Formats: sequence, structure tokens, C-alpha cells
Amino acid sequence: MDRKRNGLVILALLLIIAIITGVSLLWPKERRNSAITVTDPGGQSTDLLPDDPEENEDDRVEFAELEPGEPRAWLLITVDDKVYPPYPLIRSGHYTVSQKKKNAVNVIYVTEDSMRMTSSSCDDQLCVREDAVTLDNKAGRSEGSLIVCQPNGVTLELLDADEYAEWAAGQ
Repeated sequence: MDRKRNGLVILALLLIIAIITGVSLLWPKERRNSAITVTDPGGQSTDLLPDDPEENEDDRVEFAELEPGEPRAWLLITVDDKVYPPYPLIRSGHYTVSQKKKNAVNVIYVTEDSMRMTSSSCDDQLCVREDAVTLDNKAGRSEGSLIVCQPNGVTLELLDADEYAEWAAGQ
């Protein structure tokens, strides 16, 4: 009787493992751990998903209608080759990009026309030592409009209004 009961318990455990494995394989990989959290200077947190209009149509972050000429700059965030919707730089202050999956955090100070990495959870801190990117200096910088934190897989790009319009037209 004990052998039969032990056999049934083992069979039930194997069935549970098979179900869990099947569900995890069917769950879309892009939805698993691909969100980043951006926290603005007011402490408002927004979870962003990679910009994929077909897959994330219901989850896209839409920004309020802005007056012509506003904002002057946008922050395009790429994490591990996943591009997130450009973030309008309409409020100066520290923005935090958090990756729960990696336990990685990057803090960016932005103004209406510039960005600078102020801290990072990475070891080498090269991104923090880079100069600020501004609308005025990005053409002359050796890194152009980019700041890269290679250990955290984060790339920041400062877009002007024309570059943002070009990006948006390609979506």
C-alpha cells in the first residue's frame, strides 16, 4: 500500500512540474522581465515595455498632447537591445531607470535640453564619468548623443524634436 501511495505522490509531483514547465514555455518571452521602471523627479514611476506596436499595443505609454515645439528633447532608452518609447524631457531633475531582472539602477539628471548619468549600480562607472549630452554639444561629442552603461546594458540617446519626429514616423 505504501509503495502504491508513494508512486501516486511521485506521479502527482511530476505532473505538477510538467504543467509549470509548459506554462513557462508558453508565456511570451518579451513579456517576461522586459519592463523597466522609470521614476521621474516627482517620484512618479512608470513601467515601460519595449516599443513593439504589434505586441504591446495595449501597454504602450502615451504622453499627453504637447504644444508645438514642446518638448525640446526626448530621451530614448535602450536596454539589452530592447528599445523603449522615447521619454519627453519636460521636467528637469533626476530620473531613475530600474531593471528588476538584473537588479540594476541608473540615475540620469535631465533638463529640457540635456542629460547626464549621475549614478549607476555598475562597477566601472564609465557612464557616470562621461560629460553631459546637450542639444548644443551632441554633434561635437566623440560619443555623439549617446551615454552607454555597458555593464547594465543601458544606452541613453538624446533626441531633438526633428529626430523624435523621424523616430515616430518610423513606428
